[in-house]
Amino acid sequence: MRNCLQCDGGLSSTLTKRKNAYVFQCKNCFSQIGTPIKKQDALKISSNIPMFVESDSGNVLKQDESESFYFKSEPELCKWFIKQFSEWFFIFTEVQGVHTSEKVNLRIDFILYPKQSLIDQGFDESFFGVEVKHFLPSQGHGHKLSRAIWQTASYNDTIFDLQSSKFFPRKIVKDKLPKQVKLNYSLLFSNISFKSEYLTYFDLKNDLDRNQSEQEWRGMLLVANHANVGTIRINTVDYSNINRWEFLFASSLYFTYTKKAANQFKLNNLNLVIKKRTGNF
Repeated sequence: MRNCLQCDGGLSSTLTKRKNAYVFQCKNCFSQIGTPIKKQDALKISSNIPMFVESDSGNVLKQDESESFYFKSEPELCKWFIKQFSEWFFIFTEVQGVHTSEKVNLRIDFILYPKQSLIDQGFDESFFGVEVKHFLPSQGHGHKLSRAIWQTASYNDTIFDLQSSKFFPRKIVKDKLPKQVKLNYSLLFSNISFKSEYLTYFDLKNDLDRNQSEQEWRGMLLVANHANVGTIRINTVDYSNINRWEFLFASSLYFTYTKKAANQFKLNNLNLVIKKRTGNF
């Protein structure tokens, strides 16, 4: 064990592989502790503390941890999302923007616009954002989850240029797009949008099981709702087809799609995405 001098993390550290070397990493602030060590030295002490491996996506995976999750990285999630949700939305990717108050450049994973089939069912006819994240238990819960929520919230105060999109949906005429877009709301999509991965991530036995980390997450979502940030929840058997998707804010449903229902689309509460939450609302 090594002591972190950057925070009060004490001796709580992990051993992480980075390229051809191993480093100690503080479990509290994630900073590197000391200098890298050789592989043979790392193997001698790995039985005493957790050992991690850095993936191609930049995430740090605990040995054998990735086997518990269907999705291994954010790029995999992005690819899956585009393939599935292009049926219902025009999807613009990696769109550039400028934050209105901080004047810094930002980039969001996706900006979506509903197709006519959804608009006809009451879906709000506006642009909204989707930020993609890949969470792992070894990264900790509160730190990573809260940062993802705040990052997603910042996009609601950003002016985006749709012309900067890396990919343009079919049937979209670039010249007819608005020059600037401000999002009404943004949604967080991640591997824990899926029930099985949600239970694995929070180490829950079933839907009724609860623990401190999962309760903290629910609390974050209550606050996120007031910043016009929601989440996407997916029901699927084999990940190749969606049985049901839900757009929700905290625990309140905005809009749902159910594949086998008589009425596949359902608007639950439009006020969730059009209500202005400023001051004493």
